[in-house]
Amino acid sequence: MMATRTSGSRRWAAVLLVGLAAANVVLWVYWPPDRMVGREIRLAGPYLHDSDHAFVADMPMVLPSDGLGGEDSRVELYEQGTTQGIPHTAHDVIRSRGGGGFSHWGDRLYFSTSDNSDPNVNGRTYVLRYGAMLPVSLYVGLLLLDFLALAFGIDRVGGRLFGGRMGWQLGIRAVALSAAMVLVIQALFWVLTERALAEQGRKTAEWFRYAFHEGTAMEFAPGESVNFSEHQYLNYALNPQMSYGDAKQFNAAYRIRRGEPIRSRGMVRWRALVLGGSTTFGELIRREQDTWVHQLEQRVRSRCGEACDVINGGVGGYTVLENSLHYLILLNDLRPDLVVLYEGINDVDARLFGVLTPDYSNYRIPWRSEGSVLPRPNPVLAPLSPYRYYFLTRHIVHVRRTGIGGVVSPPRPSLSEWSAALDRNHPDIYRGHLRNLIHLLQGENRRVVVLPQHFIAVKEGDDVFARGVREHNEVNRMIAEEFRTPFLQVLMEPGTFVREDTFDNCHFNERGSKRMAEEVFRFLEGQHLIPPPSRQGVA
Repeated sequence: MMATRTSGSRRWAAVLLVGLAAANVVLWVYWPPDRMVGREIRLAGPYLHDSDHAFVADMPMVLPSDGLGGEDSRVELYEQGTTQGIPHTAHDVIRSRGGGGFSHWGDRLYFSTSDNSDPNVNGRTYVLRYGAMLPVSLYVGLLLLDFLALAFGIDRVGGRLFGGRMGWQLGIRAVALSAAMVLVIQALFWVLTERALAEQGRKTAEWFRYAFHEGTAMEFAPGESVNFSEHQYLNYALNPQMSYGDAKQFNAAYRIRRGEPIRSRGMVRWRALVLGGSTTFGELIRREQDTWVHQLEQRVRSRCGEACDVINGGVGGYTVLENSLHYLILLNDLRPDLVVLYEGINDVDARLFGVLTPDYSNYRIPWRSEGSVLPRPNPVLAPLSPYRYYFLTRHIVHVRRTGIGGVVSPPRPSLSEWSAALDRNHPDIYRGHLRNLIHLLQGENRRVVVLPQHFIAVKEGDDVFARGVREHNEVNRMIAEEFRTPFLQVLMEPGTFVREDTFDNCHFNERGSKRMAEEVFRFLEGQHLIPPPSRQGVA
């Protein structure tokens, strides 16, 4: 009877081991943690008409999307069961050509139909197909079973090899179990790392492999900074070694966004400089040609010739104080005839932090990254998967999410504190900095134009923030009146811009940039600030 039970137990143990081995082969070889399982979901209309052939749908779930870092989106769009046109299509191409092109950008899907008809009335269904991964609990459960099987095997093998030598048996068993546990922990964090890399998208995976020397050299060095690097006077400035979108667009001498070489002043007939923050820089717009400042330059050149420049001096996050320092230290050398000020939003942000000080020390902290936003991994710990997972989530993912504000500002106050902060911190300090900047510019015989900031409420907290923007726009208007400088009032009027003109609450998309450039050009022309065509070249 005992022999029969033993034989049956062995048979069941063999079956379990074979099943466990098969499960390991299936999950680790044929279905690793980063492999996608096909899913689909039907898009629900009505669809927002962007312009021309382009329509917009809200994404029904959060997935890696296209953006400045590259083409991370893996979604496919089907019309009546047939694959739509080219993914990752530029938004302007979707608008102008259509033909089924689409782009998954953030929480929105920009798309066109195959025949450029209106998807709201053509009666067709539109389905998104995307990849989803198996639950991580499957891999964790399998690793736990693997560990139990190893522990059982170690116990049985140790008992046979060492028999009654209890001391040796316990010592070897402890070492073997510890080694098995280390292997399982390594495998567990490898699973978590691969899963996180798949969820974060291609660009994060490139950064990770670059950091651990597992990939080829990239066209930029993300270990040196994201888009910025330290500066001895400005705290931070644009990093000319960094690519933005698909190309290097940052001028090394002036730390601004400009791919075209900057000519000496003697070769230029007339020059304008635009100062501001990310709304001037053109945040979220991959191509410099699609920013409103660049489009303004093209309109100016069509009027007065190629010997005229409009230079983008906007830097993401810069307040009017930082714009003033940037001008004094570097941009003054450009010797512009006209300076356009598009200021105010980032100075509202400064009012949300603590008690506002004239030097904005309540809002800015020194950046001490030792030249790197993304530190180098510890070479001793680098082979360990728990450390690699920690490095990925703590440094790489963190840096990509926080942006420059996460390294040069204190922790952000909660939304519930914003209203009281704006009550406490009046716009007087902003008024003083703007007045000083205009006084400096006019003292150098520069013409000055002041533009009010465009801002709309689209997410939680925007209503409170919009109050601060309105206060600063009123300061802009009053200071312009005080210094008798032109002020573009129409930018504040309802109907000048619509929701479809921005990516979010304030950053113009390609369509909004075109509209903004048109309004500013028309205003400058009406104020006789753009020189007439010259038949004799540079004066």
